[in-house]
Amino acid sequence: MMKTGLLLVLGFCLAGGPLAAQSDPEPRTLYVVGRGSVEAVPDMADITLGVTEESSQADLAASAVSRAAAAIFDTLGAVGIAASDVQTRDFQLTPVFDRRAQDGGPPRVIGYRASYAVHVTVRELNDLGMVLSETLESGATEFRGLSFDLSDRTRAEEIARRAAIQDARTKAATYADAAEVGLGPVMEIAELVGGTVPVGGGVRASSLAMEAVPVAPGGLVVLSEVAMTFMLTQ
Repeated sequence: MMKTGLLLVLGFCLAGGPLAAQSDPEPRTLYVVGRGSVEAVPDMADITLGVTEESSQADLAASAVSRAAAAIFDTLGAVGIAASDVQTRDFQLTPVFDRRAQDGGPPRVIGYRASYAVHVTVRELNDLGMVLSETLESGATEFRGLSFDLSDRTRAEEIARRAAIQDARTKAATYADAAEVGLGPVMEIAELVGGTVPVGGGVRASSLAMEAVPVAPGGLVVLSEVAMTFMLTQ
């Protein structure tokens, strides 16, 4: 009886061992990406202006650029641009070479080129055309870029994110229905992409010599892209 009882206990333990070691299976999941957008009207702009001067001497080229930059700063202050909205982006002083071969020798330096770039934030969009024309007249020799933006994009981003999440939910429901499985709760959510894209608008480059540069800001599309993981219940 003792041996039989011992065998029965061992048999029970061995039979129960593998069952106790088993873990719950990994839940089946569905991964989708949702996209949302909303169009908004920009209320501010960023512009980049440049100055380039050449001279036979490096100090003369640098001095000419410095004078032009100072004139641009004075003009920006006169038209109401705050100093905190003006930022130097680039200053370079490089030699200018005569690339024509001289008896097989290396190119020789014939002068120097100085360049300067300043980034300006214009918070009153109605003043943008006037700011451009005034700075181009006061010393800027190059117009290097223009972009429009929103001073506060919080509300637009919220709408775009909600649209992206709804898009992801709709896709997930469609996939689950087509696969004849049940769609469970959200297990994970992450934002992948956010930003703005210009729609139309711009500056008529051919009009830079006019009294005031005409500007058409157009619109901005605020984008959001989210990734969501759902549990499948069947």
